[in-house]
Amino acid sequence: MDLKIGDIQETALITLAIRASETDRPNARIKDFKAKEIIDALGVNVGK
Repeated sequence: MDLKIGDIQETALITLAIRASETDRPNARIKDFKAKEIIDALGVNVGK
């Protein structure tokens, strides 16, 4: 998807991005595969 994400939209995705990146950790306390699926579909860079 080619999305234009502004500051407000980016802020709304913070929790989702954190849950998705936690799911990728080998010793994750939570596993939220739906958050990972959404972040991957949106193509959001969770590194920053």
